Amino acid sequence: MEAAETSVEMVTEVVNRKRENLSFTCYLCGMHEFYTHYGKGSRARDSKLEYKEDVFMLNNPFLPADTKPENCLVPFLVLGGTCNECEKTVCVDASCSIFCHKRYCLSCVKLHEDKFPEAVVKECLKREATKDPPQ
Repeated sequence: MEAAETSVEMVTEVVNRKRENLSFTCYLCGMHEFYTHYGKGSRARDSKLEYKEDVFMLNNPFLPADTKPENCLVPFLVLGGTCNECEKTVCVDASCSIFCHKRYCLSCVKLHEDKFPEAVVKECLKREATKDPPQ
């Protein structure tokens, strides 16, 4: 009986370690989720979508578990990506990041305003002004 318990504990430890390695956290808002795919379109052969950046994706939880990716329009939900400037992970929420040829966190856009088109800077400032205060 002891060997079986040890075996279960080892499997549980491996699963937990793997989940930690597949963990996405937005450094701005703290949104935390486990992702299932990373890339421009991980499993792109199964999906109709391909992204211009490497993104963290999650299997669409609103689909039945037995749905094949090639049989639905949105098989994955995009959680976020990596800021091209500071290299921190950031979610796709409008109050955290913007995609302008590449993904940038709003902090970097504000910090390096001179590197971005004026329209992008204005959009980021507008987003920041409408952001909910921390609770």
